[in-house]
Amino acid sequence: MKQRLLLSFIVLLLFSALTYAQDAKPASKLKGSKDRLILEFVHDNWLEKPDDIKLKWYNRGLNLFAMYDVALIDDNVSIAPGGGLSFSNYYHNGFFSVDANDNTLLQPLPNKVFNGTDSITLGNSKRNKLSTTFFDAAFELRFRTDPNKVNKRFKFAVGARAGYRLDAHTKYRGDDLAGSGREVFVKTKLIPNLNRFRYGLTARMGYANFNLFAYYSLSKMFEKDKGPEITPFSVGISFNSL
Repeated sequence: MKQRLLLSFIVLLLFSALTYAQDAKPASKLKGSKDRLILEFVHDNWLEKPDDIKLKWYNRGLNLFAMYDVALIDDNVSIAPGGGLSFSNYYHNGFFSVDANDNTLLQPLPNKVFNGTDSITLGNSKRNKLSTTFFDAAFELRFRTDPNKVNKRFKFAVGARAGYRLDAHTKYRGDDLAGSGREVFVKTKLIPNLNRFRYGLTARMGYANFNLFAYYSLSKMFEKDKGPEITPFSVGISFNSL
């Protein structure tokens, strides 16, 4: 499903690029990039997570967005609605479970398990991650300086995004937590109480087609009073075309 979504969005980006190219002004009259196509490479992380849960430094995400720039004050101030796909990967040392009240718990992987007769020491966790895919509607208020002699400019944008979760799953490769002594690979989409919707604030600033980017979620990762009080956020770089 993720591959079909990604292919569909790439087709949308190419169609947008071709449409813009047909309507574009001559190069001598251009006032600078409109940032219509945006590619973001980000580091994903959590705030307010349980104290004994640790995330890896290489958490990574990829966002693909198409925006439509509408000038408000000449070419220096504009708004831009749009939408796109956000892929996030959170590598951590925990596992999800459910208590007697159907609340989701996030606990650290155990060091030892009991298989009924013996205590087995665990220490091999090669991969343990949560991955999510969202379709996000986006809106930005953009500010730009006048272009310089090479048609480049400084830019700053603040905005908001609201998304609907298309996919979420966990992957674990390592020692069998059931105590069999074998290495196992487990993938599951059974993550109870994970929020289907999300919303948050964004900011971008930079020069020409290169920008720093940040996203802060105003919604929690899990439903209220049904899971850990985790607040996702992302920081990274964006490359903007057209």
